[in-house]
Amino acid sequence: MQENQILAIAESLQRQWLALPRNKRAAPVSSEDEKLIRQLAAQLTDASLIPVSNTNAFERQLAKESKRVLVYEDRDLLDLALEYVPLAQLYDEAEIDLEQYPDWGLEDVVIIKLLAWFKNFFSWVDQPACQFCSSATTAIGRGKPNVDDIRHGASVIEVYQCRQCHQITRFPRYNNPSKLLEIRKGRCGEWANVSSPCCFTLCCRAVGAEARYILDTTDHVWTEVYSQTQQRWVHCDPCENAFDRPLLYSAGWGKSLSYCIAFSAEEVMDVTKRYTTNWPVILTRRHATSESGLSKVIHDLTEQRYSALPASRVEELKIRRIEEEKELEKLSQRVTARDDELLGRISGNWKRPLACSLDWRMARKEINHTEELDTELVAELPSYRSLESVETDAFSLQGSATIHTASCGSSSFEVAKECIQVTPARTSQTGSAFARNKISLERHEGIVVDFAFKIANENDGKADGADGFAFVIQSYAENALGSGGCDLGYGGLRKSIAVEFDTYDSSDRCADPSGNHISVHGRLPPHSNSAHHMYSHGHTSNIPPMSTGNWLYARIHLLTKKQAIIVSFSDEGNEQTGIGNKYEPVLSVKNIDIQKYLGGDVEAWIGFTASTGGLSQSHQVKLGSVNYLSRDSST
Repeated sequence: MQENQILAIAESLQRQWLALPRNKRAAPVSSEDEKLIRQLAAQLTDASLIPVSNTNAFERQLAKESKRVLVYEDRDLLDLALEYVPLAQLYDEAEIDLEQYPDWGLEDVVIIKLLAWFKNFFSWVDQPACQFCSSATTAIGRGKPNVDDIRHGASVIEVYQCRQCHQITRFPRYNNPSKLLEIRKGRCGEWANVSSPCCFTLCCRAVGAEARYILDTTDHVWTEVYSQTQQRWVHCDPCENAFDRPLLYSAGWGKSLSYCIAFSAEEVMDVTKRYTTNWPVILTRRHATSESGLSKVIHDLTEQRYSALPASRVEELKIRRIEEEKELEKLSQRVTARDDELLGRISGNWKRPLACSLDWRMARKEINHTEELDTELVAELPSYRSLESVETDAFSLQGSATIHTASCGSSSFEVAKECIQVTPARTSQTGSAFARNKISLERHEGIVVDFAFKIANENDGKADGADGFAFVIQSYAENALGSGGCDLGYGGLRKSIAVEFDTYDSSDRCADPSGNHISVHGRLPPHSNSAHHMYSHGHTSNIPPMSTGNWLYARIHLLTKKQAIIVSFSDEGNEQTGIGNKYEPVLSVKNIDIQKYLGGDVEAWIGFTASTGGLSQSHQVKLGSVNYLSRDSST
């Protein structure tokens, strides 16, 4: 099939569809319409809707995406979007809050408000609930699209089986914006769809903004909006309610990006440099086509779009394009990310949107295992076996620490049923809790500690305070308590090693790498430990947010014979036992002689410290289990 035939089919289908009244589009499909749809769909499938003559699959994909964004200019769809978007309310909110955004104009703040509105308007779906009994489901494969699915652009049909009633639930991956506005649910593919234009981008166009959607070939998409005030394109992600945080994916999620391509009805642009701090490494991953071939395809597609525009607009776009290329080149020289770009993903788990499941992120390669983890060391973990448990049935509580039974549902002091509130959600608090029974540093291969923690506001919800807590092993004193504020209750303690879970960026005092990180700290005696980042043996910010008000779970391997520490993390587990499920290693530290940092002592106390400063949050922990470790002789 020739290119002009393909385009003629596509244009015929578009004309017939747009010519239908909106109420007729929603009506049942007649047999003749169904036959026409099937014929056209078959022809378009055979031709792959490719308006280019080359055989490179990636270049064909770019051509297809470039054509599909034309739906943004569909007047009926724009009007439909405006029926849902509370435009007057958004402008009222933007005018009230405008002073909070001194670097942005009113239209920019409207987009910020639109992001927040859309986050609540559209629902995230990871695995759909059973449509019959609302129970959890399990994916069992793909199904065949019916006529209605095809009519709304759902060529992929996911099939799930209920774990309770065993009924089948279909989940069509719609990519028709009008249908998405109706059902208001999906994943990033529906929020900002890879195979069709972004629903949020449509809303941006409906409110009058210049917008384009960004295709990330590592399985995500988002939007960019042009700011007249800033005279540049601005990153917007409706899934994350993120505005102008372009390094969120590479620095925060740990994605290994390769291509980020922008599509609008007026142009196509390679904007990958905006989304990375390591452009040379990105180049090593770009194998889908040659760089010259990519440039040519983008140029040709853009020229095709220019041909339909007034000369004055084309001249404006060309000038702006030159400025954007200069901007992208400058951005490619960055080596650091802002704190708000280091946060982990918050979308991706329909049950707990504030704590995206780690195994889901691992499957999408959004956890980077380069700097934070020694893969060989982590690979050895299965060779370790848990032996007898260590009795930790009593604690020495200091400072603000209390046995806090309200959220535990028990007054028992048994391990895994008591909850220690190391600090309440009040300012200037410092507390510690150490198990009275010491552990041996010479027995077996080391110890493994499981515990749950919750960082919350005064209402037990999502916190926005300071400062964090630490798991500490120390041989200084049973009633040890260090300094508060950014020192997290362990700063100043001699003969100690701390694994801190820090939720506030004290870069001015402690040189913190971010406001959401895990870090291992220790100083050799006679020096006291310090939370200053210069004394960190290793850290990671590549984790989900920790101040969620939900119970999260940590597992720490203290490998005394191996002289290593491995920290694993989970957002799923048993709140009653304090033990998590599906732990994922997030940080490892090698060449750390634990006994040496404890002054050569052969026994030590383990426990927790925490603190607040001018901002507050509660720090609650449940010690799940403490076990000695052995290692299989075969390894």
